[in-house]
Amino acid sequence: MESITKKLGTLLLVVTFSFNAFAEDSSSIITPESGWWWNPDESGTGYAIEIQDNIAFLATYTYDPIEKDGVRRPIWFTASGVLIDDDVYEGELLLVEDGQCIGCAHQAPTISSTEGHDIRIEFLSRTTAEVTIDGEVTPIQRFEFGWGGDINKKLLGEWSLTINASSNFDFYERNRLTADMLVFDELVEDDGDILIYGCRIDNINQGYCTDEDTENSLAIALYYPESDAFYIVVDESSLEWRAYWMSLDTSRASGLADQFNKSGGSFDFDEAAGFLAYRSASGSFAQTQTGPAKPQISGVQELTKMARATAPPAPRANLTEYEKQQLAQEAFTKLQAKLLENR
Repeated sequence: MESITKKLGTLLLVVTFSFNAFAEDSSSIITPESGWWWNPDESGTGYAIEIQDNIAFLATYTYDPIEKDGVRRPIWFTASGVLIDDDVYEGELLLVEDGQCIGCAHQAPTISSTEGHDIRIEFLSRTTAEVTIDGEVTPIQRFEFGWGGDINKKLLGEWSLTINASSNFDFYERNRLTADMLVFDELVEDDGDILIYGCRIDNINQGYCTDEDTENSLAIALYYPESDAFYIVVDESSLEWRAYWMSLDTSRASGLADQFNKSGGSFDFDEAAGFLAYRSASGSFAQTQTGPAKPQISGVQELTKMARATAPPAPRANLTEYEKQQLAQEAFTKLQAKLLENR
């Protein structure tokens, strides 16, 4: 009999091609993320951007073009105003100077009357944008420092999903499903391929997988760079699979959900429902029960952890779709033996 893992892996590959077709035709509302932004080719400078409702406030840290004692001192510019169509900001960068220093008494700063710059930011997605200052265009992106550049580690943690049943009432009628809680805590490396796996949990105050969760509701995810999305399949019950297509930002995700029979069923975009998700516990908490999470949990159970592989090697490049499919299938097949060893 095929293992759960092998079945999940095979199904994941089938669903992937449908997801890719959907992703090519889909579009989403841009809601820019608040946080630190930068251009990786221009380290040492960047932008702090905060958006509340449709109002943006930003500060850029750069350096004075005039040297003092042979050194260009850091300076800050700020700007604020209403977004245009939720994805464009236009305004003036103001140089703020002569303010309070660390350890000094408070001194209200003043706005320079001699220096200012026109700025325009067009957000291309929730995590990418183009900044134009005095006519010079620079691409910027969210400064993600928590995963060491490893996209697979970005999925680790607990995710709280809200499924929009009204987007497909038939989905709700069939499944009575409007929310879900997924935890990912394992990276499995096998011959250069990476699988992320975890579980579905029922206790919203938990934040990690117990032995029972992993045994009853195993979850496996695979990242496909060509569509920049994660594909997730959950062993929902003895009769049904649950599957998700998840496009991930720093701590927010969106996509489609479906649930279908293990016997001959498949992901159906006409029957799927949209969802939004947010990270409700960190990867560190999911793995070790330490780190950012919801309020203190009670009745913590001992979590049996499988051996964790090191960070994956650099992604393979220039593979055909068939080669990528074969690599993913090999990873799932090999993972089956490893899971059985630890059960």
